[in-house]
Amino acid sequence: MANLNRRRFNKALGGSVSLIPLSALLGSPNAAAAALDPESAAARALKFTLESEKEGHSCSKCLFYSTVDESMGTCIVFGNSQVPSVGWCTSFQMKKTL
Repeated sequence: MANLNRRRFNKALGGSVSLIPLSALLGSPNAAAAALDPESAAARALKFTLESEKEGHSCSKCLFYSTVDESMGTCIVFGNSQVPSVGWCTSFQMKKTL
C-alpha cells in the first residue's frame, strides 16, 4: 500500500515539475516587450536607425519583424525588443511574399 502512495506522489510531482520549464519558455502573454535602446551595443553593432534611409527597406518589411501595431513591432534579432516599423539595421532581410 505504501508503495502505491509513493507512485502516486512521484507521478504528481513529476507532472508538476515538468510544467515549470515550459512556463518559463512561454513567458507571460501580457508582458510588454521593452523598446530597443538605439545606443545599446547590439543596436550600434548592427547600425540600427530609428528611421530607414533606404527606400523600401524598413523593419515592417523585414523577415525578423512581427507587427504589434501600426508604428511598432518586435524584432527577434534584438531579443524581441520593440522597434519602430520605419526603423532599419544591417540584419534586414526582405519578407518573402507568396
